Amino acid sequence: MKRLVAQSSYSKQLKQGRENTFKQPWMTKNLHNSIKKRDGLKKIRDQPYNKKLEQMYKKHRNLAAESITIAKRAFYQEIFYTTHSDSNKKWEFVNTVLNRKVCHNDTPSSLKIDDKKIPEKHEIAEKFNEFFYRSW
Repeated sequence: MKRLVAQSSYSKQLKQGRENTFKQPWMTKNLHNSIKKRDGLKKIRDQPYNKKLEQMYKKHRNLAAESITIAKRAFYQEIFYTTHSDSNKKWEFVNTVLNRKVCHNDTPSSLKIDDKKIPEKHEIAEKFNEFFYRSW
């Protein structure tokens, strides 16, 4: 029984590691493999100097960079094309890409002044205006 529990927790750890690999929405398996190959060649390149390995690394480095650029561009163009008629969705996507947080300006449903409850929004606005006008 303990062995089964240990195996299942180990498989969960493996799955979690794989999820982080494809964190970017434009990342594909082929692109990921290209990046892995580039990184592997970088490690080998740092061994005693070999001109052929250096050239191979540079080739794969440039190929991976170009592939990433193309994948990003295609992904973002597709999103903008599919949301071209809905500006709210387009701005929502832009804000998520830029990691902006949505700010909600919620007005209070009621206001209590001098033990008197004010439920109407226009009255609440008037009371705020009076308060800030007097304090100015």
